[in-house]
Amino acid sequence: DMLLSCIYAGIFIGLGMGLVIRQGYSTGGLDIPTMILAKETGMNISLAINGCDIFVLIAQIWFSSLQGILYGIITVLVTNYVMDKLLILGDRNYEVFVISDHYSEIVESIYSEVGRGVTFVEITTGYLKKKSKAVMCVVDQRQLHVLNRIALEIDPEAFLITKDCHSVNGRGFTLEDID
Repeated sequence: DMLLSCIYAGIFIGLGMGLVIRQGYSTGGLDIPTMILAKETGMNISLAINGCDIFVLIAQIWFSSLQGILYGIITVLVTNYVMDKLLILGDRNYEVFVISDHYSEIVESIYSEVGRGVTFVEITTGYLKKKSKAVMCVVDQRQLHVLNRIALEIDPEAFLITKDCHSVNGRGFTLEDID
């Protein structure tokens, strides 16, 4: 079955390319110009490879069957999906915003119990129009539960917002700690 072949090909190509690119290498060929393009423009690497591959497939329209080109596009899309998932695997972090009147106590507990730095964000609450500070902190999956517990123990009425983030660069993540 041609469709199943395309899907399996996309999965295995995506796994292979994802492993190679994750280690900082290239498979050669069209990967090199697309990696340069992604580096210079800040574009997602798998999106750049995907765009280049689809361009090559569309350029074949004069001497290949339309059905073959469409199957090729399916393979490229599956490859891109698998490669994206593999490239961010293990890099899952969470950005947590804590809005509370007890932000200074929460920050001290985050420093001592979680061992992460924080950033203050100046806010104005919507309903009461009260000026305050929100605490923004990026933690890994294991630290998320501890941070939530700390915030809610100190202020049971704290407002917490948690978002996934996959690429965190900076002190404590890609740079050495200050201590």
